[in-house]
Amino acid sequence: MHIFFVDLKISIDMLSPIINNLINNNQKVIMYNINLIQDYNRENNMLLRFLSKNPNFKFISDYDISLRSRFFKFFFSLFRLYFNKGYYSGYRLWSFLWKETFYLSKNKFKYFIKKNNVKSLTIVEDLPAKKKLLLNRIKNELNIPLIMAHGGINTIPSTTKFSEITPNYYLAANNQGKELISSLKSFKLFGSPRYSKKWINSIEQIYLLEEKKK
Repeated sequence: MHIFFVDLKISIDMLSPIINNLINNNQKVIMYNINLIQDYNRENNMLLRFLSKNPNFKFISDYDISLRSRFFKFFFSLFRLYFNKGYYSGYRLWSFLWKETFYLSKNKFKYFIKKNNVKSLTIVEDLPAKKKLLLNRIKNELNIPLIMAHGGINTIPSTTKFSEITPNYYLAANNQGKELISSLKSFKLFGSPRYSKKWINSIEQIYLLEEKKK
């Protein structure tokens, strides 16, 4: 079992081709949402719908299994209408909750990882710093590989402080702006799976692009 942590829709877009390759090779994968206020409708999200056709894939949100997250999700939902009245107030609340980890339980994560016999944890580099530090502590305590994929909203040089966060593997799309980390043993030049011919063919099927062209 492998866990891919996501918190933005672009994270799903970045990680889906890697996940698709794994599940098609009989590897079990959980995509785990750790954004308290981001709901992913599995029926309307075509990537999730596509991946979910494979029995090796499962999508869950932290508030599906954690009472702590469920409580805070309900609590902040009571104020959502108020904050949505103003763009700035609503954005400040969303940004605050996106960056924080007070609603995430390290012990709950560790229990879930052990229970499911998880072999690796994967994140994208634009995950907020506090969440990366939390998962880095977990990987150290459980001695489990942490894989970091470059991408998401971070398209320029690496912003991760590798003195604080030490992924076992850093999957780089290219060498641009990576001079300070390219010598690390964890650095792997991986390319961009989203632009592989195999995934582009899958995208055409997922979004029915051929029908739209006619």
